[in-house]
Amino acid sequence: MLARITRTMLGSFFNRGGYVLDFSNSSMANFTIESVGFDVQAKYGGSKGASLDEFFLHEDENTVLHLTRDLVDYIELVMPNKDEYIGSQSKQYEMIKTMIAPLKKDSVFDLSKIDFSSLSNDFYLTSLIGELMSNADSNPASVIGQTKDLLETVYKRILEHYGIHYQEKANMTKLLSQVNDVLGLTPNKQDRLNSLGLISAKILGNLNQVANGMNELRNQFGRGHGRGHSQEGAVVVPRRYANLAVGSASVLINFLTETVQRVDQCKASEQIDQDFGN
Repeated sequence: MLARITRTMLGSFFNRGGYVLDFSNSSMANFTIESVGFDVQAKYGGSKGASLDEFFLHEDENTVLHLTRDLVDYIELVMPNKDEYIGSQSKQYEMIKTMIAPLKKDSVFDLSKIDFSSLSNDFYLTSLIGELMSNADSNPASVIGQTKDLLETVYKRILEHYGIHYQEKANMTKLLSQVNDVLGLTPNKQDRLNSLGLISAKILGNLNQVANGMNELRNQFGRGHGRGHSQEGAVVVPRRYANLAVGSASVLINFLTETVQRVDQCKASEQIDQDFGN
């Protein structure tokens, strides 16, 4: 059980005069909803920092630790001024990292490590998919969110591979549309005069549904992540939905990365072939 002094320490570390990390009200709302299933500031009604103080003091241990873990992952992987933010509280920060260590196997992956110089043979990418599948039992809601993040990163890495500009905050549908366009996978680029072209167009037209479905699945079941079964609005996330998310994303990722290699080979031989099935 988390002692009150520990809960207070968490509040003092993350609450910086009412501010939390570099979050705006809306970005903190989105972050806490994805992490623990509800908007912390909306629930407790104070400033970002004051609401987080109340969260740490009153929520159950599992919920507190999960949000703490995600906040630490944000500091480690996203914040450009990490050392400046930690500052003189390095001792407290190390204590916090020790506290959440048992949860780290379920933490946010460092997606920047994906090596797209050898796309479909990338070991780290393959290991991420395997880890997600193995974590589906212990935390399916988190796995759904992380699978969406992995898929989004693959889209961005492919666009970067071809030097295509994208908006950092573009949604999944927009990113996949750009990927499909650069890879010649849009339905209107298929030869509709033959049966294979018609089938290709139909299949490719459904690719967007995987991305859309991933968002909807995360939004539907992410709401209950971190809540006790007795809490209002709690949703028990079935493991099979996490497996569905990972399985669908894995198939799409493999297809896209193999298509990248095919397109690159065709470009190298100056025989660009828009028929993805050959």
